Amino acid sequence: MAINLLDMVQSQLGGAAMSQIGKLLGEDESKASAGMSAALPAILGSVMQKGSSESGAKGIMDLLSSGGHDGSMFDNLGSLLGGGSSTNSLMNTGGTLLQFFMGNKTQAVTDLLIRNTSLGKGAMGSVMRLAAPMVIGMIGKQVSKSGLNAGGLMKLLSGQKDYVKSAMPAGMGSMLGFSDMGDKVTATVGNAARATSGAATAAASEGKSMLSRLLPLALILGLCFAGYKYFTSGEN
Repeated sequence: MAINLLDMVQSQLGGAAMSQIGKLLGEDESKASAGMSAALPAILGSVMQKGSSESGAKGIMDLLSSGGHDGSMFDNLGSLLGGGSSTNSLMNTGGTLLQFFMGNKTQAVTDLLIRNTSLGKGAMGSVMRLAAPMVIGMIGKQVSKSGLNAGGLMKLLSGQKDYVKSAMPAGMGSMLGFSDMGDKVTATVGNAARATSGAATAAASEGKSMLSRLLPLALILGLCFAGYKYFTSGEN
């Protein structure tokens, strides 16, 4: 069974962390929690969409490496959410990540989340910028822990589809182009498998063709040798 990245991120947001997020937003903890629960699947869904192609997965791998997104942020999450320059830096990183994964859909996604929560525009935008580094950090942690390459990342992300689909608010999947993501991954993996199978079949066919050309030649040579032995034995 595939690991659940959403649960893994949520497990890092215990009472203390969520209380800090609420203070940052100027909201009570329950509203902050609701906002985060809505933002996380939306962000992970956009990452999955990006990583559903080989080139997209390689781009994410480069991002993880160059940005140091290895999950180490969770070792010091309280400090990052405590306000000041550390929190500002985290949110700036989040804004960059949202642009990378959602692009011009970021505002539309945020607006949809606002309609599904009791948070205002500013608070929901902040939640999105806080949530994005957490999602990417958890993905980076799994990539590092398991030594995944781009293909492994694609499998990791495609395995999240059911979890994310059930957690997304209505309309989010179609907005992100999420509904066909699994088919794209399946097609990519299937193409790779067919290419490997095709190469093996071609090699086998070539082997059979070579054998069919060699057998008659071997037969002729054998007959010639037998004839030679027959006549030379008669001379003796």
